[in-house]
Amino acid sequence: MGKNTQIKTCMKDAGMDDSSIETCLEYFQMGEMGCGRKKLHEYRTKLLAEIQMKQKQLNCLDYLIGSDYIKQ
Repeated sequence: MGKNTQIKTCMKDAGMDDSSIETCLEYFQMGEMGCGRKKLHEYRTKLLAEIQMKQKQLNCLDYLIGSDYIKQ
C-alpha cells in the first residue's frame, strides 16, 4: 500500500468527506504541507467541537439521572 493510499485511508477512517481528502492530498502532492496540515487541523477542530457538544449532553443526562427531581 502506497503512502498516499495510507493517508487517504486514514482520513476516510477519520470521517473526512471525499472532497476534503482530495484537497489535502493535492496540497501534500504539491509540497504545500502547511496547507494540508491546516485542513486536517480544521477538521480535527470540528470533530472536537462535536465531542464537546456530546459531552455536554451526557453531563445533562447524568445530572438528571442523579438529581432528586426524578428519584423514586
